[in-house]
Amino acid sequence: MYKKKGNCNTIKDVIERNHPDIKDFLSPNPNPQIVNLKKAVNMLKNIVSDDPNIPIKIVGDYDVDGIKATVIMVKALRMYGLNPSTRIPHRFSEGYGLSEKIIDEISDGLIITVDNGIAAIDAIKKAKEKGLYVIITDHHLPQKKDGNIILPEADIIVDPWVYEESEYTGYCGAGLAYRFAKELLPKSNLDDLKVLAAIATIADIMPLKGANRLLVQDGLKLINKGRVVPGLRHLLRKLKLEEHITEDDFAFTIGPIINASGRLYDDGASSVLDIFVADWRDYQLPYKCGKLIDINEERKKRLRNAIDSIDLPTHKSTPLVIYDPDWGEGIVGLIAGKLCEKYHVPVIAFTRTKSGQLKGSGRSIPGIHLKNVLDSIPKDILIGYGGHEGAAGLSIKKENLKRFEKEFEKACGTLPEKPEITYDLELPFNLVDTLDELDKYAPYGAKNPKVRFHFYFKIDKVEQLGDGTHIRLSNNNTSLELIGFDMYNIYLTMGAPSKIEVIGYLSNQWFNGNSKPQIEMLSFCPAESL
Repeated sequence: MYKKKGNCNTIKDVIERNHPDIKDFLSPNPNPQIVNLKKAVNMLKNIVSDDPNIPIKIVGDYDVDGIKATVIMVKALRMYGLNPSTRIPHRFSEGYGLSEKIIDEISDGLIITVDNGIAAIDAIKKAKEKGLYVIITDHHLPQKKDGNIILPEADIIVDPWVYEESEYTGYCGAGLAYRFAKELLPKSNLDDLKVLAAIATIADIMPLKGANRLLVQDGLKLINKGRVVPGLRHLLRKLKLEEHITEDDFAFTIGPIINASGRLYDDGASSVLDIFVADWRDYQLPYKCGKLIDINEERKKRLRNAIDSIDLPTHKSTPLVIYDPDWGEGIVGLIAGKLCEKYHVPVIAFTRTKSGQLKGSGRSIPGIHLKNVLDSIPKDILIGYGGHEGAAGLSIKKENLKRFEKEFEKACGTLPEKPEITYDLELPFNLVDTLDELDKYAPYGAKNPKVRFHFYFKIDKVEQLGDGTHIRLSNNNTSLELIGFDMYNIYLTMGAPSKIEVIGYLSNQWFNGNSKPQIEMLSFCPAESL
């Protein structure tokens, strides 16, 4: 059933296929030049030298990257002897980024944006009219009009996408904030801040090559040594994640917990920020971290209920637009992502806002650029939108829903066929050596995908995990275990076979200081013989 991709015979072959310049991949420049970074730090120093009591406001964002970038900037400025305040936009009532409403709250001083600001043209114009200083640190693409870049009137802009002289565009907002901190405090130990930047790099799905690869590598080493801010230390204890933490833990455990409050509550991200900027004197940190975990469980429950309420068993290969007034704005992107993955079609999921408008979030497939699709939809349908190739957000009037659905399908055009499920290598017999080889090229993620292995497996034991939707398969003659997320019902639908053909990722599973090999299944099917 499954086909091999290419003619690679070793793990090194697979890595070199993705990274032809393997030397640069393994040993990149850890500190690539970022235009205006040094100027921005010098401007900050000069401003506070002239007025040591000048108010400083750090404006972040409500996702993992925005929160971590804010924490890094706050802690760095505190180490420098300053006392900045922070402002995270309210997700539902205010939306993303620096707004004129936030500017109205600030009478004087300096604004430093992290993970936003490059698109805040009107807000920054208003800030400058009020006499405020503005430093932008952002990693998003600038706006364009008639092919020309439009930049806000900030005093200094630190955004690698704006200036061709920047040597690296892969940083997330927290990665840039960490570079700012290093420039500001070149002789200080910033290990705990590097860990935060590493988590954000994974959570924001940034490319794991170049400086990011070293950043995440170092971050993983440091977090496993306990070199973390107090809030993260208490969260890890609550999660019982205190040994052999991996990039998968960043992506699938820590990241979603940090995101959950901001998804469910208008100002939920501010409570998360409070946890990570706190020092050891905050005796409520264990309780607060417990609440974060509870909120993430509520987020999972709402997502499961939403997915279960959608009945699309016969959906064909056409773009999908769905709506439910009660889903809530914070999970429509997750719903769209789940359905996009299941049906391999572009998906827009809408819910109703307090104003009566519909707010949507979209996810797409390779070959369908979602932002370009929305660009081609009649502008009288859309109240506002933004995004990139794989994801987008938008707002429409409820009465335009049916019309939007027709225009969206038209704009998407003919969809590409669902790609075949392929693998890179046959699973070797010696798993220990294979795991050691895989470690040489870690961490894995965006632009450095995990190696896919193919093999056959005889099942002697089946266990349900978590909420019952996950599965663990084992064999009496090997220590290798197979884990399948959201695959229990798939296994039953196949007739609970005793022999299967599998494609999956190999890793070490650690517990109480001991490890054993584990496969995370991507796909499986019944096998007649082994």
